[in-house]
Amino acid sequence: MNAAVVLLSLVLALLALEGAIRLIAPQNLYPVSFADDPAVGYRYRPNMKGVVSTQEYRIRLETNSQGLRDEEHPVVKPPGTLRILAIGDSFTAGDGVELEQAFHQVLEERLSQASERGRYEAINAGVSGWGPSNGLAFLLSEGFRYSPDLLLVQVFVDHYNRDLSTGLFALSEDGSLRRLPYEASETSNVRAMARRLPFYSYLAQNSHLLNIVRQQAVRALWGRKQVQVRQEVASLSALSSQEPFKLSLAVLGGFDDYAKSQRIPWALIIVAPWQQVMGEPRTPMEDQFYKALLHWARDRGVRVVDTAGILKDQGDPRDYYHLKDGHFNVRGNRLMGDTLFRELGAELLAASEADR
Repeated sequence: MNAAVVLLSLVLALLALEGAIRLIAPQNLYPVSFADDPAVGYRYRPNMKGVVSTQEYRIRLETNSQGLRDEEHPVVKPPGTLRILAIGDSFTAGDGVELEQAFHQVLEERLSQASERGRYEAINAGVSGWGPSNGLAFLLSEGFRYSPDLLLVQVFVDHYNRDLSTGLFALSEDGSLRRLPYEASETSNVRAMARRLPFYSYLAQNSHLLNIVRQQAVRALWGRKQVQVRQEVASLSALSSQEPFKLSLAVLGGFDDYAKSQRIPWALIIVAPWQQVMGEPRTPMEDQFYKALLHWARDRGVRVVDTAGILKDQGDPRDYYHLKDGHFNVRGNRLMGDTLFRELGAELLAASEADR
């Protein structure tokens, strides 16, 4: 009897706390989205259906059988189809917009409108939190099977941090890239434990109280990892100012090598937060990485789409972002898709017509 009273009291207290949080400090709600994958580190869970609800937007988050936020795509490319493979983090995944509003889908739409006979297909291989290392691992393990005709690789101005923390690649003594054996991270282990809790998936999608706990856990784990990364960056910086970026540049070189081996075009999309587009200075490390990216791309002859420069010419850059969330809104994705069409469309349309 006493145990039942205690349990009932606990449930009522939790319900009261849940109600108070919803009124006073409503939280962003996310489905249980990720699954570990030794090939790429982690990815979206296959065949997932959920909703992301924030103070700025409410969108569907649905994945196909391959764990991509996309519709199903046959591995074998249909005849007469030109495929675009977009790889990146949450900006590529389309955080903040519906799938059909993401910039690569806008590019697909513009190409289809410009060609009466062409068939174009953009495949979304963006995953929230991915760095270039995850993207290259995906391309080399399975992305190549889609036989892309254009490769879009999106990076953020701090992605050198992610490459140092993912544990997927390292540099050999001769500077070449080598794949590391997979090791489950602390975050992966915590995710696995959480998924075993009763009703966890339902509560993650609906409970504001649980999402406070989730966010605090993520911050703690991320903060601990960043301490390790900062120590590594400091150690590498002592060798030379460019040392912390060598792994990221070698990873991007892997994309370039693949594109050249397949004789397909590719573009590097550099994304900056809206605060920097508005003129807020980058951190010294971000500024060095940004300059290193541009220098590397110039030396390699890689096409760069620099979103900061594009957005500065569009009036108030804040019109193109979710300001609290930080991702592109519908207008921002439309602008990027239109920009890619202007810069790459003629080449892709010509290639499509040449195949016919």
